[in-house]
Amino acid sequence: MSSAQARVWYIDEVAGGDAPNNLCFGLHLEGELDCAALELALHYVVNRHETLRTTFDLHEGEFVQTIHPVLRPVLDISACSEQEAYARAMQSAREPFDLRRGPLVRVLLLRISPRRHVLVITVHHIVADAWSLGLLIDELAESYAAFAARREPRLLPLQVQYADYAKWQRGWLKGAEAERQLASWRVALADAPSLRYATAAEAPAADFAGASRAIRIPHALLRSLKRFDATPYTVFLALLAIVLWQRTGARDGIVGIAVAGRNSVETEPVIGLFANLLPVRTVLSPDEPFATVLHRVRDAMLHALSHQELPFERLVAALQPHRHKGRNPLFDVLFVAVKAAASARPFGPLQASPYPLESHAAPFELSVSLVEETDVLCWLRAEFRTSRYTSDQIVALLEHCLLLAGMVVARPMAAVAELPRASAWETANPGAAIPLSMAAPPAALLQGGPHEDLIAREWEAALGVPVADRDVSFFDLGGHSLKLVAMAARLGRALGRKVPISLLLEEPTVSGMARRIEGGWSPVSVQPIQTRGARIPFFCSIPNVTVRDLALALGWDQPLYLLDAFGLQERRLLAGEALLTSVTDVAAVFVADMLRIWPKGPFLLGGMCDGGIFALEAALQLQALGSPVALLAQFDTPVRGYFRKRHIYPARLRRIRRLIANGQIKDKLRQRLAALQVRLAPGRSAEDPYERVWTATWRMLRAWRPARRFEGRIEFFQAVPTEGFVDVTEGWAARASEGLRVHAAGGTHSLMLAHPPAQHLIAQILKEAQRR
Repeated sequence: MSSAQARVWYIDEVAGGDAPNNLCFGLHLEGELDCAALELALHYVVNRHETLRTTFDLHEGEFVQTIHPVLRPVLDISACSEQEAYARAMQSAREPFDLRRGPLVRVLLLRISPRRHVLVITVHHIVADAWSLGLLIDELAESYAAFAARREPRLLPLQVQYADYAKWQRGWLKGAEAERQLASWRVALADAPSLRYATAAEAPAADFAGASRAIRIPHALLRSLKRFDATPYTVFLALLAIVLWQRTGARDGIVGIAVAGRNSVETEPVIGLFANLLPVRTVLSPDEPFATVLHRVRDAMLHALSHQELPFERLVAALQPHRHKGRNPLFDVLFVAVKAAASARPFGPLQASPYPLESHAAPFELSVSLVEETDVLCWLRAEFRTSRYTSDQIVALLEHCLLLAGMVVARPMAAVAELPRASAWETANPGAAIPLSMAAPPAALLQGGPHEDLIAREWEAALGVPVADRDVSFFDLGGHSLKLVAMAARLGRALGRKVPISLLLEEPTVSGMARRIEGGWSPVSVQPIQTRGARIPFFCSIPNVTVRDLALALGWDQPLYLLDAFGLQERRLLAGEALLTSVTDVAAVFVADMLRIWPKGPFLLGGMCDGGIFALEAALQLQALGSPVALLAQFDTPVRGYFRKRHIYPARLRRIRRLIANGQIKDKLRQRLAALQVRLAPGRSAEDPYERVWTATWRMLRAWRPARRFEGRIEFFQAVPTEGFVDVTEGWAARASEGLRVHAAGGTHSLMLAHPPAQHLIAQILKEAQRR
């Protein structure tokens, strides 16, 4: 018997008749079912895997297992109605196993109609894990297909059986590597407390009765989490640690994670209990930014994964923590990543789809799962003991995790103490979360208020496609800048008030746009991106899409503010004020706001394209006022603020030849024609706010001439040069008294500030400027 099997035996003995170790899976089968072929397939798979023919007992105080040459589970076939099927399936899933007698796999086939069946497979955890359940379904499907077609199953022979793995593990535990990993675990967990919840009432010992709730993760949020230097799983693990700290006050705790434990190719096709539990120590300080907590949690998880071969039971035996009946010895909270079953799969000539079954027992007090159904559809699911938590509390926990996820995306440098708390788990709305067994997303997440419904209708009309997911980006559905202009006009007419383009750029989803419209918006000239830290603030006029990437790369101790010329102009336009018509006037507003934020200087400024010109003019005005400017950075900015093509046409001709050779010339011409039609459309006029702002910006750039040179040196960060355009550095040396220093930052022009080498260079230059 392996170490993990001994642990499961112990839990089973403590649980009595609660059956917390039952693993179950349901399939809805459509088509003509051959019951004889299904029974043959079941016996074939059981004969193939020794663990499915194994029973367990105690002999003179020692665990023993017996592998039987034949131990065939009975295929229980019965007819029932659609209404009765779920109750029958749950009854089968909840029925405990007898580990001493076996068999430890149970199969129930419910006949609803001649062409509709429900197949329920229940296996004891001592002989299988979640990975094994997938193997069992796949092999059963292939074997059924083979026997229904009167052929042999096409399954590769197994190289090892689970007993071989258990024997290998016993030998490994006597070796030097096991001792090394154990020593490392001792250091990592020295003086670490387990993470316990304070609950309203103490539950009876070993009460495993459980339930589950799930909430869908908005697609836009899931996509934005990928900006972090960590997986979404790690981000949610860090967020869970923060939620637990907010509830318990414990800054140092342990959350468990699960790993497959199949570290060799030979074990991958074997049914058995290979999964292992790993403790991850989560240490946080309320004064630290989330980004720092995330990195620490990531490092702790990587340490755990690099020491995963040591069985959890061996670690517990070495640490000897205080034990509680019915509770895990090191942690009460487990966090796992789960791949959801496919929505449809072939089962021989039949079509199979999942028949989800609700949790009835919870091995842990709280187990949170990140469930990936598709690339764009993920859930947070919580399985919990009903004796310790209410459904409302768990719903509130899941909702709070999503709330914090959205906040740390917007403000990754926000201190943990600044994040909102879940004030009252008990007051949450249970309708916002649903059992994962339901196929549809939570209605509360899909059905918004009147603004959300109105926006969705306008989107569908403008894009010509249905908007089923209200958290998908406008641009992912085929939107582009010209359609965005039309969308702002449509929404403005529908709402009876003007809608700024900047709002749509900041919130490109139906749900996000509705929240902002209902809560109001207020574009400002200087937007705080990162306000913490003791360093000199960096004021920059760069694209919104990359400013947060740059802030994260510069670190939590570097304050950063965005000079937003577009937001400034748009606010004036919507307020009925005249647009500013000169670079000097726009920069003067920036200077006044910067002096309110940082009165004495010195100043660090930077900009890209038109933002680079505004930054230069702001630097000149600050120097004229006697305020020192320690840094003026230009990020691939042409000297006039806009790119100019060379008067050499071979480059353009070569591009046209490539389009012809690749067969892309027709598509390119259609794109140009569509853009021209939009520009000439009757609904597009000079009153278009988007066009008015950018026309004013274009004119002021062409008319602007600097009154003097910048006193100092300009730091110029150059992207990979674009073919056919004038050298972007041309003319800049004459703009500064000490000339120009060029840094080859790499990356494309539009994404240079999200390019790690460029970010590293910018951070170095900022540090140099801080020391001046």
